[in-house]
Amino acid sequence: MKIPLFWPAIYKDEWLDELGKVFNTRWIGQGPLVDEFERQFGDKFGFDYCLSMNSGTSALELAYHLIGIQSGDEVLTPVFTCTATNIPLARRGAKLNFLDINERFVVDFEDVKKKISKHTKALVVVTVGGIRIEDKVFELAKNLNIPVVIDAAQSVGIPEQQGDYVCYSFQAIKHFTTGDGGMLIVRNKEEYKRAKKLRWFGIDREAKKRADWKWTVNHEMALDIEEHGYKYHMNDIA
Repeated sequence: MKIPLFWPAIYKDEWLDELGKVFNTRWIGQGPLVDEFERQFGDKFGFDYCLSMNSGTSALELAYHLIGIQSGDEVLTPVFTCTATNIPLARRGAKLNFLDINERFVVDFEDVKKKISKHTKALVVVTVGGIRIEDKVFELAKNLNIPVVIDAAQSVGIPEQQGDYVCYSFQAIKHFTTGDGGMLIVRNKEEYKRAKKLRWFGIDREAKKRADWKWTVNHEMALDIEEHGYKYHMNDIA
């Protein structure tokens, strides 16, 4: 008997109805629905700082950027995960130190304890199938002041209160999908403000709103980029 592993839930009538409302407005890019989605996601799962992204991979990439991972930095990461977890690290030239997994398919605490050191720039853990990481993994990293990134791509619906960055995925085969998309959770207001600009090239979109979208002011703001960013934002269609 064949068992389908990936069968996305499609709510065609409901989706078409909601999309019709979007197409009756001028917002098909990042607009008020994105803001509302972030607010509802945070309210439902107890997060203060939610940043919707165009993919879970973008969420990971931005988390690595916020940490400041550069060429030669050592990062501990599981040997068992999707390539999306580690490709952004490899592109940065990070030195990947692979961690064994335990019988629950998540990082093995004893191997983390053996390999983590003062040279470790970050620890990445993956909640495969929604399986939680042991608290003592986070406690060890916290005691050593090492940031932890949770790749929670398969764990939408599990509100992670551990870790410094949580990266969710809403890709097509996930049990909650926006076609493609993701969410980055950060833990403090300053990083939230920084990440919000970085997901849109480094441009302060909030300043544009405050200027009432006046072109002359907008043009000057678009050139006033303090840190090079990306194009990682979600849109109202998603």
